[in-house]
Amino acid sequence: MRILGISIFLILFTFAFANEDFNSHVVDRPLIVEFFENNEPYLKRTLHLECTSWRFAGEANNLSPWKIIPQECADYVRQYITGGAYKMEIDRVSSEAGAFAESMKLGDK
Repeated sequence: MRILGISIFLILFTFAFANEDFNSHVVDRPLIVEFFENNEPYLKRTLHLECTSWRFAGEANNLSPWKIIPQECADYVRQYITGGAYKMEIDRVSSEAGAFAESMKLGDK
């Protein structure tokens, strides 16, 4: 009799705490990704990230030898060079190089 009581308890316990819908065809997430007609902001952001990645790889000298800027990144590079970010980076590198050079001891001094 005790085994029957434990079995009933376990069965009821399982049903009480189960959080499963018995319909196995219901999916919580869509299986098809929908792209909306106005995905231009997404494409611009993706292009900006790709061009930033390309620029960073070029600055770190991690690109294969390249001769021209990718056409899709031409506007990005033009904005980067003429927009002030390039000058800020050059100024930073120059001041850091100057500080390093001043910290070096030459000869017997």
